[in-house]
Amino acid sequence: MPYIKRHLRDNLNIHIDNLVDAMKASDYTPGDVNYVITCVLKGLTSDNQCYDTINKLVGALECAKLEY
Repeated sequence: MPYIKRHLRDNLNIHIDNLVDAMKASDYTPGDVNYVITCVLKGLTSDNQCYDTINKLVGALECAKLEY
């Protein structure tokens, strides 16, 4: 994943790993995954809901889908 700097990835992975562990422990559903993704995106746009920001995040979602 060359599009994110190593030190940023390492910092985010700590939080991602905790979230994944919590979801696995609670026997997550696809709806739970949808909820988490939606909450993250809403949190990222809570102070900037302009078209450009939302458009970039939708593009990131599409790329993540294809990468997965």
